Amino acid sequence: MPGGKADEGEDPRSAAIRETWEETGLHVEPLGLCGVFGGLDFRVTYENGDETTYVAAVYECRPIGGTLRPDGDETIDVRYFAASELATITLSSAARTLLPKLMSSPDRRWLPPVGWKPS
Repeated sequence: MPGGKADEGEDPRSAAIRETWEETGLHVEPLGLCGVFGGLDFRVTYENGDETTYVAAVYECRPIGGTLRPDGDETIDVRYFAASELATITLSSAARTLLPKLMSSPDRRWLPPVGWKPS
């Protein structure tokens, strides 16, 4: 899944459009918000030892221009695939959690269970 941080002052939808362009060569139009996600599957440890946990706004988008191609830096392969191919594709833990749920949902939306409750 293309993604990254928003530039200073950039709204989340614009960041999604820009990151998709930079990483895949596609100009996309966000059609709707699939959900906002975070937690352990979004925890990353960098080579220098720094750790962070991302919060991700995931959008359903449609391509409106560009040519599908990897950027060679953040992405090494880009392609369309069917839900039936998910088990054969190398994905991040976040994508491995989200994509099956989103792809099997009729409206491409999914809310994970809530893990916090008041005591």
